[in-house]
Amino acid sequence: AVALDAPFTAFAPISKEAYNRARDEWQRQHLVDFKKGKQVPTPPLNPQQRVAGRRIVEALRVLSRARRNGLAAGQTRQQWSAAVAAQHQLHFLLHGAAGTGKSHLMTALLQAMQTDDLGTAVFSAYTGVAVTSLPLPAATCCTLMGLP
Repeated sequence: AVALDAPFTAFAPISKEAYNRARDEWQRQHLVDFKKGKQVPTPPLNPQQRVAGRRIVEALRVLSRARRNGLAAGQTRQQWSAAVAAQHQLHFLLHGAAGTGKSHLMTALLQAMQTDDLGTAVFSAYTGVAVTSLPLPAATCCTLMGLP
């Protein structure tokens, strides 16, 4: 189980009923401004997003520890990352239909990563339109991979 300290409370378990109350309150306070494109707090994450966030946080912490320990031992990035890859599954694919909260989850993860110094992330989407809704840094898949 992942210990949820300050930057990761957005991923704390929540019941469906508590989430519905939190979502309704966020909508009451922020939905109009959100639809106008104004800067508003990230909406509460639903129970499934929180599970995904906890799994990703656990992987980020594994990577962060491996990096610190590897650098302290004089290892190159290739050496310490190979050791991590041999022991842990650290690949994640986040997908879903429009409006399911993918960008909100990524925003919460990025905030937690920055707060707890867990490294950086680059976000990507298939289309340029989708990229505009992602946290920065972001690029289309083709741009990120150098494809025409």
